[in-house]
Amino acid sequence: MKAANNKSAIWLTVAAAAIALAAITYYALETRGPEIPQVDLSTMEPRVAERISEYSAAVESVPENAKAWARLAQVFHAHDLFTQAIDAYDKAMQLAPDDWRWPYLAALATAKSDPAASLPLFRQATVLKPTGAAIHINFGDNLIRLGKHVEAGLAFNRALNADPESSHALYGLAQVALVPGDTEKAVTLLKRAKKLSPRHGEIYGLLAQAYQRQGNEDAARQESLLAKAWPDTTRAPDPLVQAMESLAVSAQAISLRGVGLAKRGEFVEAEKAFRAALEANPGSARYYANLGGALAGQGRADEALAAYLEGLRIDSSDVDLLNNIGFTYLQLGRFDEAEQNLEKALEIDPGFAPALGNLGLIAEQRQEPAQAIDYFEKALELNPGLLFAGNALATQRLRAGDTEAAIEQWRKVLEINPNELSAIYNIAMTQSGQGEHAEAITYLRRGLEIAPNSSRLVAALAWELATAPDDELRNGAEAMQLAQRVYGAFPNQPQMIDIMAAALAETGDFDNAVKLLEPLVALGRAGAQPFAMRLKAYRQEKPWRQLQTAAVKIPVEAAEQ
Repeated sequence: MKAANNKSAIWLTVAAAAIALAAITYYALETRGPEIPQVDLSTMEPRVAERISEYSAAVESVPENAKAWARLAQVFHAHDLFTQAIDAYDKAMQLAPDDWRWPYLAALATAKSDPAASLPLFRQATVLKPTGAAIHINFGDNLIRLGKHVEAGLAFNRALNADPESSHALYGLAQVALVPGDTEKAVTLLKRAKKLSPRHGEIYGLLAQAYQRQGNEDAARQESLLAKAWPDTTRAPDPLVQAMESLAVSAQAISLRGVGLAKRGEFVEAEKAFRAALEANPGSARYYANLGGALAGQGRADEALAAYLEGLRIDSSDVDLLNNIGFTYLQLGRFDEAEQNLEKALEIDPGFAPALGNLGLIAEQRQEPAQAIDYFEKALELNPGLLFAGNALATQRLRAGDTEAAIEQWRKVLEINPNELSAIYNIAMTQSGQGEHAEAITYLRRGLEIAPNSSRLVAALAWELATAPDDELRNGAEAMQLAQRVYGAFPNQPQMIDIMAAALAETGDFDNAVKLLEPLVALGRAGAQPFAMRLKAYRQEKPWRQLQTAAVKIPVEAAEQ
């Protein structure tokens, strides 16, 4: 009995010790906190290390908070730390199993290295009823990579239901249609996508393939040309991914944001971004090139040149920098220095089309039209999307007296970019000068749909509607509305005064038309004869009518006041 009691005491002691050890272990685990994905911060830019530390600390303070884990995951993701991001997204999914965002972002991170492993995550996210088309487009793209075309088609259809104007959804469906050889359906889908998003470059390459399969060589050749003009990869708009990417603070991420700002014309903010990128990485020639572009966009050519030259000091073989330096020297009227830098760029890369185009601009300034045309043609052969060269070539054709070739060239520009205002305006003015006023008005209206505040387009349309020879084309009331806009913005410009007077005369208000033109004619300035002729007509209460080959010259683009 005593021996039994001793055994019981020993067993109780062992059990108590085990419980105590478990309690100590549990306490140690609790105090240690959550297992946060680790990364070597010592190798990172200070801003990145600080951002990761900040969001890691947030998780440590509230380890059961799904949003804290998701924010940390997104910071990892934004800095291309995909393994750590996936682990953190997994914790967020455990804590918030009904939120579709975290399996979706985890799927995108996983797909970088293992597309097949991302499929369950995509499927989990889509079951949770996500918003927007982007998730379905990315899911479909991943399924196509894995050869799962039927399921991909279902994903792209869900995307199209979410956004009927998604060119990426249509492009995905066209890819699926081409698998069994349904080229007719693919072409229909791609034409629709092309109309919705003419800068979605991948469309043209796939459309060329579809036409090629149909045996339509001419159409395939044209689409291949457009594919060459728009070579950049695009992606569907995705607010969630954009929000994730906005958490990045690396020099590269800041520079990319600057590029986006510059593309939108926000050059002051772009300059700030590029300077911040250079502060983090002062040895990047590319960041100096971007900074120069932002400065050039503000009209600060000398400062832009200094930035380009600093970049070239870092990388003397950068053809973009050499081209930018050449163009800036061209703007400053230093043609020899411009030519030297552009020729050096071509020595490094003989197929660098922008340098050839800029050499064409130098030849144009030197009054060497044949040489300019040769440069422009060579540049466009290499890169049909070089719009400034296309516009310049058309201008050279017009100056040479070949109106048809000029208009044809501007139409080629519009095939590349239907929203290119310079080509639209120049076609309209050329057709007006040829007496083709109906066509001119059509193009001017097209331009105003794109840029309703363009002063030169407003002024040109006001003139056509007030003075076109064909009664059916004129519209005095609309001409007055348009003329008032540009005259109100530029009341001291003779051409705007002339347009306003013409609109007044077309509406029968000859007294005010005369009062407006009389001071202009009285000044006796050079070139005042056309104004005097119109003043004489208005005094006789006759509205002005254009001759079949006489178009008014409209000032260059100016902002509305």
